[in-house]
Amino acid sequence: MDAHLGAFSGRLGRPGRPGFISRETVAAMLVLALLGLGVLPLTCGVCSRRERDRTVQTLEEVRDAVARYWRDAPRALPRPHPSDRSRKDYPQLLFLLVNPATWTETSANYTPEFTYEPGRKSGWRGPYLSQPVGVYRVDEVKRFSRMYGETGDPAPSDAWGRPVVLQYAARTRDDLIDLRVVSAGANGRLEVDPAAATEELNETTLGDDLYVALALRP
Repeated sequence: MDAHLGAFSGRLGRPGRPGFISRETVAAMLVLALLGLGVLPLTCGVCSRRERDRTVQTLEEVRDAVARYWRDAPRALPRPHPSDRSRKDYPQLLFLLVNPATWTETSANYTPEFTYEPGRKSGWRGPYLSQPVGVYRVDEVKRFSRMYGETGDPAPSDAWGRPVVLQYAARTRDDLIDLRVVSAGANGRLEVDPAAATEELNETTLGDDLYVALALRP
């Protein structure tokens, strides 16, 4: 019995025989598998941080563009032109890219008119964003409502390829207008209540959303 077991073990470890794997190969495969278990979460963590950093950078660029629009307008948020009754009366990032005086829902091929008047130092002189943009899509399930735009609107995108939005709490604090530029984060669902004041936000109400705040004085 002992001789038979010894012969079998010898065949198992002998290279070049089909149907058998050496003990050294098995051990190497186990080591690689264990290393992979440790490296994969680390790699995913690095990717996640990179996407978050890129998204925050985009949100900051959009925030700065809104501030420039506010300065040029003057002291107006990027809203639809009053004659465009098909949109709700909320600030929309579309108008950082398109002159609201020339945009209507039927303007399939719009040509922005640069209405900035240097003498008065006021008027629209966009586009205020130079980065490549994506497309806004209304998705009520994920809370991308018509408050933020209509399907097909050009919109700045986060690192996950989803549109970022401009939230306006419709209130003032310390005589300041409370605005936020928000990304839905990795899960793609907007979890921040648009009516909530920025100082009320916390880890529970944010979910995995990312935002940068902007306070403007009327």
